[in-house]
Amino acid sequence: MLELALIEFPELEADDRELRRGGTSYTVDTLQAYRAEFPLASLALLMGVDAFGGIESWHQWQRLPELAHIIVMQRPGWEPEKLNDWAAVRTASSVTELASSPAGKILFCPVAPQAISATEIRRALVERRSVSDLLPSSVLDYIQQNHIYTDN
Repeated sequence: MLELALIEFPELEADDRELRRGGTSYTVDTLQAYRAEFPLASLALLMGVDAFGGIESWHQWQRLPELAHIIVMQRPGWEPEKLNDWAAVRTASSVTELASSPAGKILFCPVAPQAISATEIRRALVERRSVSDLLPSSVLDYIQQNHIYTDN
């Protein structure tokens, strides 16, 4: 479904390395693979504020800034409270700062709220409500043809 959704965006591609790896998949392993493939590139890991708030519970989380920049998608009205020392010293003020090095910075990026969620889309599909304005038509066709989220 991701490949279908990306048809409209030729500059993006789906990467299935985590599926091919098998077993437990950790973000640090994926970033390490990207870093090996693109040793000098500026890489960024995007995440929401909730994920960032729990990042210190992730497997080998301390290595993440060594492998990529972290861009935290920030809800309107959310302001970072007192950041831990490791995050405070890495905070960037603009995307331009990220481009000047391969990894190590944290950028808080405000985003416009979207009144959709994957959970709500799945619920609407189960309840047979329209989601045509929430999904690319190719993805919706695939879901319907393969009876995903339905009993039959």
